[in-house]
Amino acid sequence: MQSKKPYVLILAGGSGTRLWPLSTHNKPKQLLPLYSDKTLIEETVKRALTVTSIEKVFIGTNSILKKHIKKQIPSFKKKNFIIEPEAKNTAPIIALFCAHLQKKKKDLKRPVIVLSADHFIEPEKLWAEAATRAMKFADERIWCMGIEPKRPDTGFGYIQTGASLEEPALHEITAFKEKPDAE
Repeated sequence: MQSKKPYVLILAGGSGTRLWPLSTHNKPKQLLPLYSDKTLIEETVKRALTVTSIEKVFIGTNSILKKHIKKQIPSFKKKNFIIEPEAKNTAPIIALFCAHLQKKKKDLKRPVIVLSADHFIEPEKLWAEAATRAMKFADERIWCMGIEPKRPDTGFGYIQTGASLEEPALHEITAFKEKPDAE
């Protein structure tokens, strides 16, 4: 089993349009307390800390949202923010994060977990157990975790699973489709 604690990148960009009028450009949903007394970004940092330590948690965002996030999580270090020069979706911020780790000469044999700052995950304990189980494959594969959708939606990404791995509920990924069109 993987013994090194992973790096965690929390994706916290966003334009604040999906939950309008509650969320806005300057206060997207990850900065709102929607299902507890904590905001979604605070809940996501808390979830990340179930599998790693705070110095290994990074937040990918823009310079405007960084100020708001810093107010909500004042203990979060400036060096652990990855600032997007412009919003370009998921893959470019992950690439920027990996380049940052390489530039800072971080241990690149450590697993990397990428979380969205605006997801509701419950129960948290089961998420942490699933993430820990999947990390034993991190040396061999890029992996992602998802839930079975209840309905189609063009605003989300979809994972097509393939062959089952040796762990229950872990499968090869045959395709990933980011925000597909309605067809």
